[in-house]
Amino acid sequence: MRPPWPTSGGTWTRPDEPCAPSIRLNVAVGPAWFLLQAHHGPAAPPRPEHTSFFPHPPLLPIMSAICVYCSSSNAIAETYPPVAEALGREMGRRGHELIYGGGAVGLMGVLAEATHEAGGTVTGVIPSKLQDREGIAYDADELIVTETMRERKRIMYENADAFAALPGGYGTLEEFMEVLTLRQLGYHDRPIAILNADGFYDTLLSFFDELRDGRFARAAVTDLVEVVSSAEAVLDRIERMTAADGRMA
Repeated sequence: MRPPWPTSGGTWTRPDEPCAPSIRLNVAVGPAWFLLQAHHGPAAPPRPEHTSFFPHPPLLPIMSAICVYCSSSNAIAETYPPVAEALGREMGRRGHELIYGGGAVGLMGVLAEATHEAGGTVTGVIPSKLQDREGIAYDADELIVTETMRERKRIMYENADAFAALPGGYGTLEEFMEVLTLRQLGYHDRPIAILNADGFYDTLLSFFDELRDGRFARAAVTDLVEVVSSAEAVLDRIERMTAADGRMA
């Protein structure tokens, strides 16, 4: 059984795992959620700021916080975990921050671990009710625990510069559909990408075409979302769109 979190400061370590990283309660921001920071062994020296001798920084890749929605299931086909691993590794290599659902299982766990191991920053956001089911994200640099699913989505949305959807179930689709709808309605213009691994989203994309043809949707999905088939393409498209919009992480 997971022991209770500390209520004010201090350090918590799982007694049955003496080598497990400790989790320190950094800040309590209102009654609804806690901001936790996980330390992975000895503190690593801060990564140096990027220094350029060129006068036009926008020509360089812009480091963004990318919110990724994906499956928390360990029972899915073995085709998909390598896709999440590739995206996490590439995000870490390029210096992007990962914002994700905070779980340690399924594609979420694979994605967070790969991003962390490649040197990227990982921020997890998880409702307290799901911690026992989805585990504690030891690969997260910051873990935000919310009271509700709605608050989880709000925090992820407000802190992201871009969004990406990997294969996933009902939760992934619900989260993706919200940011897609908000973009169509003009509430944001941030990049959205679908990583259509092994044709996973083909049926959904065909349905979106039917919605457009039947005039249930004003815009074609391809006007709102970048549909790609590789991790590298996800980041290439997001970086290109972010640079074109003049966004800074």
